[in-house]
Amino acid sequence: MGIRSLSPKIASILIASIIVVIVVIFYVFKFNSTSNSTTITTPPSLNNFSYYRPVIINNAQNPNTLTNYPILVTLDTQSLILQGKMRADCGDIRFTDSDGNTLLNYWIEPNTCNTNNTKIWVNVPSIPKSSTKTIYLLYGNPNATSMSNGHLVFTFFEDFQNGTAGWTPVLTWAPSGISSASAVWIQSPYGYAGGISLTDEGGYYASTAALVKNISISDNSVSYCFSAYAMWNITPRQQPNYDNYAIIISATNGTDTKTVAYRLIVGGDPCGRYWIAFFGNCGNKDYLCTPPNTWINISTNLTNDFLSLCKFKVRNITQISINVGTWYRTIDGYATNIIIRKCVSPEPFVILKDEAKMQ
Repeated sequence: MGIRSLSPKIASILIASIIVVIVVIFYVFKFNSTSNSTTITTPPSLNNFSYYRPVIINNAQNPNTLTNYPILVTLDTQSLILQGKMRADCGDIRFTDSDGNTLLNYWIEPNTCNTNNTKIWVNVPSIPKSSTKTIYLLYGNPNATSMSNGHLVFTFFEDFQNGTAGWTPVLTWAPSGISSASAVWIQSPYGYAGGISLTDEGGYYASTAALVKNISISDNSVSYCFSAYAMWNITPRQQPNYDNYAIIISATNGTDTKTVAYRLIVGGDPCGRYWIAFFGNCGNKDYLCTPPNTWINISTNLTNDFLSLCKFKVRNITQISINVGTWYRTIDGYATNIIIRKCVSPEPFVILKDEAKMQ
């Protein structure tokens, strides 16, 4: 039965219903194509790599787009190396953006390659707000060499690969006039480490020294996290122990300058409070009584530390210093893999998808 045989009233109802269905279909399609969107991705096409894995970055809980943001990917490289799929030095690891071609900067944490918990930080140029993004991990190229470089990943990075260039040793307090300080550089389990060596030759007062680097981090639209590996050691003498170690970070809010001290040890063995050399002028975050010759990891939200300890909103991070103090002996304070990076709460979380062979 055709429309012509229908009464005008029924025909009008039918035509109106068809129009409503078309309108509904249009808006459903429009909504699905514009909301809850994820980045359009293209499988990687770099030559000479055998395998890839999609890396899903979920930023759904963050209402802000993140730019040049470091994300952490953990990977079992030990199994891949045993299977002959990856170089033994992890030198053939690469990351690309969603287009499958644009290489991304990354840094492999020292001493984690060829383990089941390899930690790789990747700088992602843009992560959309309230959404997800796909990047790609590639490997399987025996002729590739490492492109791991923390300087290209983080806002601030120091691994002392070039010695202590750019850092200044300072004898900050030497009332006896017979103390000396110098920069030092060693090999550590986490790569090279730089530091400060202080020798106090005695006298009525103890001495302090620092290895100092002036920096400028002025983007206050985001929070920053701080991490480092730190260690101290001593050359004992036959005198009471008065040993101090702290990493001190300075920042301004535009008018005032404040400091937070991350203290590893204050006082002598066994960490008695004989003498306290270092205070953040608005607060301290302590890892006290760390024994000598023991590397520890400091990891914290720097912005929150200044807010909670100083009631202070950071506008510019201006200085990092490695500080030691002692009396009648030599003390060395070291640090490496010093990182200041952007961080948000909650952090985007990462899902590493299954391996696929390159076409």
